[in-house]
Amino acid sequence: MWYVSDKSFLECFRINECVHFAGFNYGRGTYHPYESFVARLHKGDALTDIRAQFETFLCRYRPRHFGEALGITLGRKYPLWLFPWSRFWRYWRIDTNAAWFTDPCDIPDIITHFSSRGIPREMVDKEQNWLFRAYESISKIGYCPESFGYPSGRVLLAADGARACIILDGNHRVSTLSALGYSTVDIRCWPWNIVRQDALDDWPGVRNGYFARQDAEKIFLAYFQDRQSYACGDHLGSIVG
Repeated sequence: MWYVSDKSFLECFRINECVHFAGFNYGRGTYHPYESFVARLHKGDALTDIRAQFETFLCRYRPRHFGEALGITLGRKYPLWLFPWSRFWRYWRIDTNAAWFTDPCDIPDIITHFSSRGIPREMVDKEQNWLFRAYESISKIGYCPESFGYPSGRVLLAADGARACIILDGNHRVSTLSALGYSTVDIRCWPWNIVRQDALDDWPGVRNGYFARQDAEKIFLAYFQDRQSYACGDHLGSIVG
């Protein structure tokens, strides 16, 4: 068992090598729903404008399948967040509606799960409060991962030697670090969470034939590319409750 102060499996990444698993890059000047929110807080922009931009994002980012979520064109509609390198296929619902819920109150995360009936106001407020708290803590007392825990991530290693780190836990903290001008961050990266492009043919989703090889590679490479737009989906969402 590891404690928050434990430094096992830590690796230093440039913040611009880090990416939210919905494909939003850190530290590159492109829109990131968390990082942009905190950067505007730090700049001193009007809070009403910051909240409005975040809510506009939520209402326009409504992907139905993985290609829409990452802003890329794939040969078929793969379920949201079903990664071709995932080792736990028996636990996945092979269903393109797997991340959509009938009742918006059942949504576990407003960035990655959706409902056609809208987005709960309570969840929007909670998400913004998490960002406020991360910003206030780090800007006032500094970044203290030894006390509050290190972010964790999955490392992607490209064939040309480039790397990216998908942040699995700690996106609010990494967003704040980036907005405050930090250039690097230590990420806890377990050895079994490393994905290599040169091992693509051995990824479970490719090996079992569910993913076309070229689609699997496009998904992998999307995490190295700057996202140009976040608007997607067949209808606008609304904030309810």
